[in-house]
Amino acid sequence: MFENNESRRDKNSNSFFQNYLKLSVAKLLFPEGDGDWYKKKGYGGEEANGKQFAPFDDFLNQQKSNPDANYHTTFQGLNLKLKTEPSQLVSGESCELEVLTCQPEPSSSSKPGTGKHIVYFTGANTYYQACFRDISAAAKETGATVHAFNFPGIGLSSGKVTEANDLVNAGIAVVSSLLKQGIKPDDIILQGDCFGAAVAMEVKKELEGQAGIQVRLIMNNAFKSFKAAVADMIDRTSFIPSLSKSIIKNILELTGWHVTPAQKYIHSDPYQCHIQHEGDQTLPTSTLASKVTKYKEEIRTGTTTSKSRPAVVDDCPEEYKLS
Repeated sequence: MFENNESRRDKNSNSFFQNYLKLSVAKLLFPEGDGDWYKKKGYGGEEANGKQFAPFDDFLNQQKSNPDANYHTTFQGLNLKLKTEPSQLVSGESCELEVLTCQPEPSSSSKPGTGKHIVYFTGANTYYQACFRDISAAAKETGATVHAFNFPGIGLSSGKVTEANDLVNAGIAVVSSLLKQGIKPDDIILQGDCFGAAVAMEVKKELEGQAGIQVRLIMNNAFKSFKAAVADMIDRTSFIPSLSKSIIKNILELTGWHVTPAQKYIHSDPYQCHIQHEGDQTLPTSTLASKVTKYKEEIRTGTTTSKSRPAVVDDCPEEYKLS
């Protein structure tokens, strides 16, 4: 249904040094996990042998039946299921994605989000199991079904991430599965945290560009560019020379990690919005929110300090603007 990002790059053009840098950046952001999270936590026992999801089934049963379990209250009123979805890496290799579906029970009262589907993108160096409470809260409070997945190489997801397009392909694979099930694009919402927000933005744009499909997007604590985010980290790290900031963009472009959400996100509209947590100091100067504030001033004044582009224009339909 959608073109894989593999076709955009000559696979034979990557030098040894370039591949080394790509893998180095990938391992820092999305290191390979150590297999089945549930099995590693001791669930499944001997029954896990030969049964792919036995550890998950055991975990879920214990959480729901034991009042003292960590997620006993969290999972009440929810149906959770685990499955895998096929995806493809930029290298052309196939992989399987671990996908958790968290849905309010049929007896739950109707909410504004009932019938909607949220595809959740985790941040860098994390996995959806670390976000059980957030995932469950989203399903309970909105009534929507949440689909959370692990990127390639994490948990039960096979393969290995080497560049950002591997993450984008994974997101497209999860959305494609929902579309094949007959779920309408208008009922699909992409929600991402930090780096996951940037990936979700790329997935949204790919769907629009390749198939003319518009889905909704919520970006949580996003950065304006990965280059700016890395520069923020360098500023807080005394043993990394500031001079290295000058070559960040070149390295990220060379390795396929130059992600720039602020070039595609100008302002909120009926299909996208961003949320910045007040007081969050993870990215003090590189937030998407800071760039959007600058865009708002350009829209207000009609002028810009940029020498490479005109002032941005607010193209949000008038009926959707706050009065």
